[in-house]
Amino acid sequence: MRLLGWIALTITTAAHADPDIKARTTEAPTGARTHWQRMLLETAGLFAVGEAHYYRGDGRANANDWQLPGNWSALGRKLTGDGIRFDSNGFATNAISHPVLFGATVHELARENGFSLAQSFLISSGISIAWEFIGEWREYASINDIATTSPAGTPIGEAAYQIIHHLRRTQFELHGGMGRVGGTSFHTIGASASLDTIPHHDEPGDSSGTIREGNKVALALEVPFDDSARAIDFRSRSSLYGYYRNHRDDDGNGYNLFVGIAGGYDYLQKMDRPDWQWDLLANVVAGPTIDLELHTHGVRLHTALDVSGDFAMVKSYAYGKWRDAHPMAVVQGVLQDNPHYYYYALGASLVPRIEIEGRGLAAGASFARSMFTSLDGHDRNQEIETTQIHLEDEEQTTTGWLRGQLAGVTLQVSASDRTREGRIGMTVDASTERTLVLSLGYRN
Repeated sequence: MRLLGWIALTITTAAHADPDIKARTTEAPTGARTHWQRMLLETAGLFAVGEAHYYRGDGRANANDWQLPGNWSALGRKLTGDGIRFDSNGFATNAISHPVLFGATVHELARENGFSLAQSFLISSGISIAWEFIGEWREYASINDIATTSPAGTPIGEAAYQIIHHLRRTQFELHGGMGRVGGTSFHTIGASASLDTIPHHDEPGDSSGTIREGNKVALALEVPFDDSARAIDFRSRSSLYGYYRNHRDDDGNGYNLFVGIAGGYDYLQKMDRPDWQWDLLANVVAGPTIDLELHTHGVRLHTALDVSGDFAMVKSYAYGKWRDAHPMAVVQGVLQDNPHYYYYALGASLVPRIEIEGRGLAAGASFARSMFTSLDGHDRNQEIETTQIHLEDEEQTTTGWLRGQLAGVTLQVSASDRTREGRIGMTVDASTERTLVLSLGYRN
């Protein structure tokens, strides 16, 4: 369904977008009129094409996952909860196809048809559940797919929707550069887009109020490479609800405060290299956020704090060592069946950051710490498991940067220290990597 998702997103955006995007200066129109008939038709078409792809060829392309009977008892088991389990599919299917290509596409479809952020989330959730219970009739309904499709698709789809409808107000950045990690050199390319449409954000005066959609959104992609991609690092963020207060005088001095709830999705895939370990992390985050900007005499001080509860698919850093000591054990399917193994986890993250900017120069730092603990049981193949293991992982990243900007051209140097540690019982493994990057870019 990967190609399907992007085709649907492109077509529907082109079909529904305001033809006079350049003239748009305030909120994209939402909720004035909902086109529910068109929404039903479009999502039914998406569902039908998905079914055709699922049963492609001889109709048994996914037969290895058919663990339920092909009659009404399959639905009955799902409705009673007995037919709902974690699946053992590959990382790309679970971390890209469902949340990015299906969840974000459906959210964008709903938004283009006039539904609010909350309504679009409910629509996306309903379609995701219908797919798990009916579309994949003979499979166990996947807990992880339900937990990621709409929760991750919402911040991605909302960010895309807002940026598409506020192109002139969006800050874009493209950059490329070179770096070193350990003793190895690499190149990198990246792009980002951020948008703040909180009312009266840059206007003089006092204002306050609440928002209920993605007035603050961001998308970012970074790809370090040598002969091929060394990693893919994608991040999305979107405000969901919150309170804002702005106070600015005629000279621009004052502050902008936002306190609310934000959602996001992080995707990291690090490839095999002799100088670092491969890694996998797909993390759905949601929680409180505080964002404060102070403006005085042309200098901007920006501080922010994000705290979140997480649902993650994460590589266990200790599993390789544990597996070497237990070669005959049969464990959870995603660990047992995938050469690039991972597990499902609940987690928590803390991310404070600060930046000061003025006179064409900026400096900043961020700290991110996440802790994950495995969700045990309810595995697709739990009847054949011989060993129950509980997995825990931690990640901590400290980053600092210094940037100069002239006429939109940016030159930035950044340094980061990233530590990963995993634990399974008494088995522990960890690694630390230090990275230095120099990049040249352009901001509009």
